[in-house]
Amino acid sequence: MGQLLAKRDLEILSLLEKDARAPWRRIARELGVSESTIYMRVKKLQEEGVLEGFTVKLNRKKLGLDVVLFILIRAEAGKIKTLREELRKIPYLCEAHQITGEYHFLVKITAPNREAAGRVLDEIAALPGVQDIRILFSLHELVDGSNIASMLLEWAGKG
Repeated sequence: MGQLLAKRDLEILSLLEKDARAPWRRIARELGVSESTIYMRVKKLQEEGVLEGFTVKLNRKKLGLDVVLFILIRAEAGKIKTLREELRKIPYLCEAHQITGEYHFLVKITAPNREAAGRVLDEIAALPGVQDIRILFSLHELVDGSNIASMLLEWAGKG
């Protein structure tokens, strides 16, 4: 699981995942510790690189990004490195992973509509080195990945 964190650190991170702007005082009160304890633990988590920054969570639908699709991409041998660089330039690309197996890349696209998604698919298919693509449209988002500390806390409680 990588670096093991103290339960208290995971509790702090879980609260920050829900509201990165939460005042130290509120987090301290909720966890029953001093405000200085929260400050020092957050500072330590930042120094260790566990906490990389504070961010906002956007509602993609309110921003007009109604379509989510995943694309599996098979690349020609010798073109993977070039394709890796070209994928970074694709519009509406919000995640990209080089993977193992029959396909070489898994990318996540969020687009305003099916027409825009179609243009992105055409652009990806036309990239040099793309042999094959498989398209998977998302019907419902079940988990969005912004609750890592909460998941670790839950798993730790089961183990």
